[in-house]
Amino acid sequence: MGFSVDEMHYISQQLLYCKRMIKKFEETGSIMNNKLPVRHRSGRSLDNAAAVNESVAESIATSLRHRSQQLEIPRSAMRRILTKDLHMHAYKFQLTQELKPTDHVQRQKFPGRVISGAGHQN
Repeated sequence: MGFSVDEMHYISQQLLYCKRMIKKFEETGSIMNNKLPVRHRSGRSLDNAAAVNESVAESIATSLRHRSQQLEIPRSAMRRILTKDLHMHAYKFQLTQELKPTDHVQRQKFPGRVISGAGHQN
């Protein structure tokens, strides 16, 4: 009763795994993985948020790009501070046409003109 090459490879891999787990347990007292240190990100610090808030209060018209250069804060961090911390969102002005009293009547008559005009095109 012999083992195939694939079965031998699988068994050797399992033995290596068991040896690693035993060694890990002897060294650390646990077989759990060590938690990796979390990188501290200083972009959204309270100091930066306060500086951005103060800068916005002084001049609201300054662009995000210029403000980030002035405060030496990355643009991505500046955007996160403005939206997530200060709850400010970029906007664009949208020009609209003023409605006149006759617009409502014309809007009601338009479908009838389209339907009657469609019959004359045949």
